[in-house]
Amino acid sequence: VVQVDETRIEMRQSIDPPTRRAVAIAVIDNPYAGRYEAKLDALIDAGEELGALLGKRCVEALGIEPGEAQSYGKAAIVGEAG
Repeated sequence: VVQVDETRIEMRQSIDPPTRRAVAIAVIDNPYAGRYEAKLDALIDAGEELGALLGKRCVEALGIEPGEAQSYGKAAIVGEAG
């Protein structure tokens, strides 16, 4: 899922140009769910691939070059027994 959010007014003040941000979301299966594993190599590999893919999708959705992004972040949510 990719979503673009645009802010044109903040605290009753117009923002020109508007602030735009994108979010890209992926849901993956955790091969280690429910058990201890000392090495998380499969998730590291998936993280590298997802980071590239989701970052690319965000800059495409914003219509910018990667170097034009002013900031970025990442997060993960892990479910029960994850």
